[in-house]
Amino acid sequence: MNATTYRRLSKATLAAGAIALTVTAVAAHLTPATGYELSIYQATPSVFWIGFFAVLAVAAVLAFGSDRRSIRIAALWLGGLAIVAFTALPLIRGYYFFGPEDALTHLGTTKGLVHGTVDLTTIIYPAMHTLAVLLGTITTKSFTWALLITVPIFVAVFVLYVPLCVRLIVARTTIDPIAVFSALLLLPIAVIYLPVLQPIPTSEAILFIPAVTFVLLAYTRRPRRLAFGTLLVITLAFLVVLHPQHGLVFGALLGIVLVTQFFAQTLTRTVTGPKAIASLFVQFVVLAGVGLAVVWLWLSTQSLFGRGVSELGPVLFDVENTTQLRTFLSTHSLDTIIAELLDNPAQPIIPRSNTLQILGVSVRAIYRRTFAVEIVYAVFAMLALLVPILSKLADRRNIRYSVVLSLACGVVPAVVLTVLYVLAGNPLQYFRYLGFILVFVTVLGGVFLWEARATAETWLPSMPVRSVLTVGFVVLLVVSSFTMFRSPYVTQETDHVPEGQMDGYEFAFAHGASEMGFAGVGSPIYRYRDGIAGSNASSVPKASLDDPRGSGAYSRVPYHFADQQLRTQSDDPFYLPVTAADRQSSTQLYGGVEFSRADFAYLNTTPGIANTYANGQFDLYRIEPINETDG
Repeated sequence: MNATTYRRLSKATLAAGAIALTVTAVAAHLTPATGYELSIYQATPSVFWIGFFAVLAVAAVLAFGSDRRSIRIAALWLGGLAIVAFTALPLIRGYYFFGPEDALTHLGTTKGLVHGTVDLTTIIYPAMHTLAVLLGTITTKSFTWALLITVPIFVAVFVLYVPLCVRLIVARTTIDPIAVFSALLLLPIAVIYLPVLQPIPTSEAILFIPAVTFVLLAYTRRPRRLAFGTLLVITLAFLVVLHPQHGLVFGALLGIVLVTQFFAQTLTRTVTGPKAIASLFVQFVVLAGVGLAVVWLWLSTQSLFGRGVSELGPVLFDVENTTQLRTFLSTHSLDTIIAELLDNPAQPIIPRSNTLQILGVSVRAIYRRTFAVEIVYAVFAMLALLVPILSKLADRRNIRYSVVLSLACGVVPAVVLTVLYVLAGNPLQYFRYLGFILVFVTVLGGVFLWEARATAETWLPSMPVRSVLTVGFVVLLVVSSFTMFRSPYVTQETDHVPEGQMDGYEFAFAHGASEMGFAGVGSPIYRYRDGIAGSNASSVPKASLDDPRGSGAYSRVPYHFADQQLRTQSDDPFYLPVTAADRQSSTQLYGGVEFSRADFAYLNTTPGIANTYANGQFDLYRIEPINETDG
């Protein structure tokens, strides 16, 4: 095949890929959700998945196989748009909202900002809410839509800046397909807890980290240092108000990178002469001071975050407060302290772990499904420490290896916090820090693969090497795409919030007797209250149950309604909302282990239990206590 024919064929394939992507998006949009969907994967039409994976394959083949720069760039844009469209699937499918937990509270906060019931300065992470308000106001769309659109926006930021970070490290002027496809894997997204593809500050902050990292790496280079320093302070400030937890950890990484880069640039004679070294020292110290001051000034006004961090130590050492913690640490030997750390009882590291055990589902199998690609890239990231050997074999000297070491050292604080939270048995926290770490696993893994490819091509023909990369990335993309949303594949229900459920809860809160409490099956009642009435609205009264399931902000009825004796659970009448999500997840996903079809049928056939509202997605039952006159 001559060059002209090949070029025309490549362009035709690109055009076909773009058309396929458009068709898949339209097909998904023309098949909107009509009710709660247990699995977004199964409910989305097959034509979407066929087209989506075909587009990814086309993008990979052309990005790695074409010798023309214009074709490669167009293919990379096609792959990036495909992943962004995939992460926007809840919007494309017409979901009313996505995220029945934290996301609903953030919806209420956004509404509160608009209605003036929430002060912007009282929000610990106001960036996402402010962005949603601006988008909703400008587009005149609903704030549920405005929040949902922020997710693909930040995904696009992640996909754009990870390759830019890799390019700076490998010291090349062009973007490499390896870096782009590494970003498309979205390694930080972990569906077991957080981060997830929902409008949640911690998720969007993690997706924004590559942008701040790029500015930091650009600053450590010599050209336009003042401009990048200013931009770094601005982007770091934005990261802090996106989520201060990640702003703090990035602040630590910032300090470590600047310190290690100062020594690297002076020891390698990148900067020479007393005056230049002194200037570099002053610039790095000033920037580190300003950056850490930005982080600290915001954190000092937010007691919630400080309280969460201060509680970590007492939990680890089984004491009540920080004073007792200091006493314990000062009066015990190092061996005793380590023994106490390792003696913390393990807590479930996956939701509904007891139910899964009854079903015979292996927690390890779920983790293998969720983190298979992350484990592969973690190995690549560790091998990035060997890039000097690869560079020597490839006869290259311009990779910025000191930056690899700086980033590896900078991630250490996040690794330490992850380990501590693992020991404390707090998966909600250690998965957040794991997401932070996986950002840099993506970058360093991309650096290693770039160097490994360059080395291999010095000994082998480029076509076999590129073919292996093409097939490998397509496989990794297929595997990772099925764990980007929660679904029965990882024994969890999709986070769909249909409008019918919101309408049902709104009716229940507006028309229910004010003195009666609520108990739930599984849906978090207080989150719906936040999403409907605002995060500072009055709390939902809790039903007083004799045998409540678990503890927390709302009461939950016992499994199987304690042998279908729900009326004996309380001496006072109470409301029981039952959603379509409750019914489908209990009977289809968890096989009736928690609640069976007979349990839900019992609600409709038992005297003293009245269905006061139903809309197909939501039922509101009024439970009367049993009394002596009942047979």
